Amino acid sequence: MADVDCTAAQRGPFDFIGDIYDSALDPSRWSDVLYKTSKLVQGCAAALIVYSPSEDNLRVAGRWNINSQFEKAMTAAAPLNPAVPAIWLLGIERPIITSAFLHIGQRDHSIWRQKIMQPHGLLDTAIVPLARTARAFSAVMIMRPHRAGTFDHADTALLAELTPYFREAASVAALLDYNPSTMQSTSTAMILTNAQGRILHANAAGQCALDGCALLCLDEELAARERASDMRLRTAIARAACLPDSAPGPRVASLAIKGIDTSALAVRVMPISKDVSRSVAGSDLARVAVFANSARRMERPAHEMNSGHRAVAVEDERLLALLVQGLNFERAAWTLSMSQPAADASLARLLARMKAHNATELVARIKGPPSFA
Repeated sequence: MADVDCTAAQRGPFDFIGDIYDSALDPSRWSDVLYKTSKLVQGCAAALIVYSPSEDNLRVAGRWNINSQFEKAMTAAAPLNPAVPAIWLLGIERPIITSAFLHIGQRDHSIWRQKIMQPHGLLDTAIVPLARTARAFSAVMIMRPHRAGTFDHADTALLAELTPYFREAASVAALLDYNPSTMQSTSTAMILTNAQGRILHANAAGQCALDGCALLCLDEELAARERASDMRLRTAIARAACLPDSAPGPRVASLAIKGIDTSALAVRVMPISKDVSRSVAGSDLARVAVFANSARRMERPAHEMNSGHRAVAVEDERLLALLVQGLNFERAAWTLSMSQPAADASLARLLARMKAHNATELVARIKGPPSFA
């Protein structure tokens, strides 16, 4: 890995919280987030990992200043990391320092230190657990070189302040497993709110979506321009905010938000796991994630729909885009202001094109098998 300046960045207001949130939708931004986090605690390298001990599998989902050689060594020797058992025993409530689990006399003689850390000029590792299941956990790992010394309480206290935001981003990323193909980072609006609908963060596309055509920010709260749509949106946010993590059934509410002309947005309202907000009492953390796409945007290029590469009518594209994003046929037709005969004809063309028998089968064929991050 490259030799970098490990001088701690001047502590001030965290100016990259929005970047952490946006990384949930655009994983390419994790590198910059990990760099900025590392600079706060004199780290020289960092990684976002997902580790499954039962399968002895470690996946690096994001990285900064980690070369392939170190990544390979870290992956192969993950079971030797003395902090790994602590995550299972102590939970994910606070950051963990590897050196804290080694007696001072054992630090230089541990297999983890000799095989992994020392060959790469590293001394200590701070681990920020994000989520944990019965079989796996995800975490941010930050490495420190010899010249910077070991991590201390001040470092873990600082990382603890950032932990809730990392967990929210991880929770939002998990939400995308419902249908990751519809979540394109450049065109999907992501708006995070508290339980009352107050906007806490919006990515670039989300800020554009709050232009008042369909969605807007009203007294700091997310609202819809059209009254009926606004009532449905607020109800969906309130329900998502109080939905227990263990509640059965669908956790996604799909809405059609009408615009001022013929424009419309296909909106999804999803709860963010309440576990991510337990670590900071009283903080106004995000509880609901709202994703929005233009109803006119196709989820796949028209030429991918069949081998004939025939053009698709515009009205068919719009109808299909809404169906793929979770709206039922009647709601999609209403959103597009299509008459019943026109909507029936459009659906019939799509069914014939995809050799499907109904709208459900049509959507299944367009999406393909489910994909999980």
